[in-house]
Amino acid sequence: MANAEEINLMHNLMFLFAYKTHQVFQARVIHQIIDQNWDLKGFKETLMRIIGKLGLSNHQGTGDFEKYLEKMINS
Repeated sequence: MANAEEINLMHNLMFLFAYKTHQVFQARVIHQIIDQNWDLKGFKETLMRIIGKLGLSNHQGTGDFEKYLEKMINS
């Protein structure tokens, strides 16, 4: 990362990713299915932005992983 703005963006994305991870995997039993779906969508989008910023979005494994997350969201 070349400058402070890029570092700040990645820091914010990592904080958001940690928050979304907590929402998805530490949800209470009463957590509604629709809320879980929104949490998964936010988790996926945040992770894909991080992967894009790291320059890994062109790898085959990234596409497969994104399809896997989309399948989880749709099921």
